[in-house]
Amino acid sequence: MKSPKILSAHLVSILQMTGQFTIYAYITPYLQTTMGLSAPIISLVLLVYGLA
Repeated sequence: MKSPKILSAHLVSILQMTGQFTIYAYITPYLQTTMGLSAPIISLVLLVYGLA
């Protein structure tokens, strides 16, 4: 962790993972209110999103 290259690689990974998992908190209410999707359809959307 003393190397700046390793530290920056870890920081980029942490920020990417934080952004990736933050979207899950907002995508379900967004899909429900804007598109009127039901829970099973949202589950399917999240599955496809996760596979992608």
